[in-house]
Amino acid sequence: MADSAGSFTKLEYFRVEGLHKRQDIGIIMSGSVGIFIADNGSGKTTALYMLQCVLRGDFVKLTKFDYERIVVKFSGVDQFVLTPEDYEQSRSVTLLRRLNERTGLPPSQVLRLAAMAKHQPYHRLREDAAFMSAARSMRIPFSAFVDRLQKFDQFSSPDTDMLSLADNSPLVRLRQFLSESFCQSVLYLPTYRRIEQDLEELLDLDEDENEMTSDAIHFGMKDVNERIRSATNQIGVHFISSYGQISGQMLGQLAENTPLAEEMLGRLANRSSIELVLGRVGENVTDTQKSLILKLYDNGELSTNRHLSFFLSSLIEAYEQVQEVDRALQRYAKVCNGYLINKEMRYDILNATVAVYETIGNTKLDLDDLSSGEKQILGVMSELYLGDHDSYFVIFDEPELSLSMDWQKKILVDVAASHKTGSLVAVTHSPFVFENELDAFAKVLEVKFRSPTEGQR
Repeated sequence: MADSAGSFTKLEYFRVEGLHKRQDIGIIMSGSVGIFIADNGSGKTTALYMLQCVLRGDFVKLTKFDYERIVVKFSGVDQFVLTPEDYEQSRSVTLLRRLNERTGLPPSQVLRLAAMAKHQPYHRLREDAAFMSAARSMRIPFSAFVDRLQKFDQFSSPDTDMLSLADNSPLVRLRQFLSESFCQSVLYLPTYRRIEQDLEELLDLDEDENEMTSDAIHFGMKDVNERIRSATNQIGVHFISSYGQISGQMLGQLAENTPLAEEMLGRLANRSSIELVLGRVGENVTDTQKSLILKLYDNGELSTNRHLSFFLSSLIEAYEQVQEVDRALQRYAKVCNGYLINKEMRYDILNATVAVYETIGNTKLDLDDLSSGEKQILGVMSELYLGDHDSYFVIFDEPELSLSMDWQKKILVDVAASHKTGSLVAVTHSPFVFENELDAFAKVLEVKFRSPTEGQR
């Protein structure tokens, strides 16, 4: 898990009440991790989907679900309670503000338009000059404008100060909290399957809604290659830029003949660091010269050559500035090698390159030639080990799908081991997924099915 996870606002629990008017589902975290055991038909997929919608502030997608309310609690703040009406009211207020900004219409006049939209047929609305003027000002389809006004009327009355009411609504307060205090990027992995082609979207069949959704994250091998290339380029470009700067600084060092600071001498204590920067210098320094420099180090004579020591120390300092990227690439290769079969991902630390080779024959492979399961691993791990965000809130639905038993036992362990994983929620019905270091975090998903009379309340 991320070393700084303790500094993040944590999710404590998430509940969906009255889902489909027949069940309540609760996700109660154990610190930053929650592994939940649930059967098919329990509503787990819908609950995870709704959780990622809430954490992303993507409340519009909640409108396709039938539920009574959502309760979400984060550390350090009171719980937020959302109802479907909260979102509709928020949309109404947004419309009210936009109409006021674009037309100058006061709320009372907007309510009059809403009443017209609710009670008059389309052809009568099109004949009303004031109504058509307002519709054109919104720059949305006429039918959408009418539909929005019809819903607006359901939550408004002339005596309601909707702007003041909305500013303190649960949805607005939650949206503001997420923007200001929730610092994790949501990585949502529904029904974990590898997509092999460069598709724009991976469509996931939601088991409870029986409909297609397009919110599944996907990683084509193009995405993986780009992440690797971005990381290795960051190292290469930085080193080349630093090499030029250091060459210029050498002029000052030669001219002033200033003594080396203790900090600079301290960087020369590690032979492997010297070997690394000499390797990255490339052809600018011959192999013979590199051997001579290392011999000086081995004989304890390097510090007597002040200018050479300055140059090497400066190169090591430049390397240290991208060392975390270097380590991330090493960790990525290591975790992927736990899943590759008769293959090995190699990170060449001297040249800052990543490639996959067959262990028999040493043939270099294209990532597109890997198996479907191997691509799954490389894709997800590339986000968690090489991604742009500092911390991820990972939501995993059935991580065991399409994975061998051995892989099931370690997939969540490796996800949690990433320095970028701040929180992890997973739902499974395979015991192998949590028969490991995460066993203490495993619990049964809280699902309560209501009686018919309860569902009618």
